[in-house]
Amino acid sequence: MGSYDIFGLDDSSCFDRHARLGPYGLPNDASTYTGAKEEDSFAWADIDFAKLQRESSIQHGANGQGQPSDLRTAVVLRAWDGLRWTADDTYNIRAMFAELVLHSGGAYQVFILLHIRDPAQALLLTGETIQDVKARYVPSSLVGITELWNYTDCETAYPLVGEYE
Repeated sequence: MGSYDIFGLDDSSCFDRHARLGPYGLPNDASTYTGAKEEDSFAWADIDFAKLQRESSIQHGANGQGQPSDLRTAVVLRAWDGLRWTADDTYNIRAMFAELVLHSGGAYQVFILLHIRDPAQALLLTGETIQDVKARYVPSSLVGITELWNYTDCETAYPLVGEYE
């Protein structure tokens, strides 16, 4: 995942799973890896990715009034209400976030589009329950970078398309 060119990395090197994802929470297996110790682990569950993304965006394009002014590239990940998130999913999203959003100083933004497939549930969503729905289906640290969507949203936004599945 990723590009050596974007980050100016040496393309003759490669990473094993611990070197690649260890900094993003992959547990240390002492029997196969002698790198970072378990107590060196970072508290990823406590990170507010939405706040970091906003701060990075403001830093990237601050126009003197604290508002982002430059264009950024969005990386959009699609998830759905039945997705069973694995630890590997979260390690990879953390890595993507750190390397794209933070390393670039906000030139990139990462979003998760959470597809609510049940039309009945989608119609019941209100401002109060949106956070509850996100919290039910997405790891807590990623809730802030998650947006809900459904086929009705697509039909409303793009009425001439005709097919939405």
